[in-house]
Amino acid sequence: MPRAAVCLFGAGYNILLAKTELKRCVVLDITVALATAPVILTLTVVLGGDMVTYAWVLAAGQLAAAVVVIGMASRWLQPGWSRTVLTPPLVGATVAVLALHVDFGVEGLPLIVQLLCRGCLYLCITALVIRVLFPSVLATTMKGVPGGARLGRWLRLPPREAAVET
Repeated sequence: MPRAAVCLFGAGYNILLAKTELKRCVVLDITVALATAPVILTLTVVLGGDMVTYAWVLAAGQLAAAVVVIGMASRWLQPGWSRTVLTPPLVGATVAVLALHVDFGVEGLPLIVQLLCRGCLYLCITALVIRVLFPSVLATTMKGVPGGARLGRWLRLPPREAAVET
């Protein structure tokens, strides 16, 4: 979640920069700096440095900042952009996270092996969900990837002409 929020914030911020909305970018920079300092101070003093709570509060703050900046930049995006940009990875990641809660026999293994197994499972499930539920969006995305045509054929994606334009 934190990485997605940072990426969304960065994407929206770059759209604002590309549209020469420098005043909004400076306001966002100042707002993020002013909002971060009290959170860090409060969590350190009040919670005694509980890192788990700190991480979740920080993630929530990053998500809020991402929502604000994407809201500011959305007028320059195509109508329906969220259906093709946000929905497929969110659905895929949600299904993968739910699947990670199933016990599949790695609990007794060393932590690095558990991490590798769970990471591979997360990747495979996310990719499978996006392939099955959003094939035209994936086919459109493959247009811009080196070797995307070959990978698209291997994944049996719809032809480029049939892919949804984003």
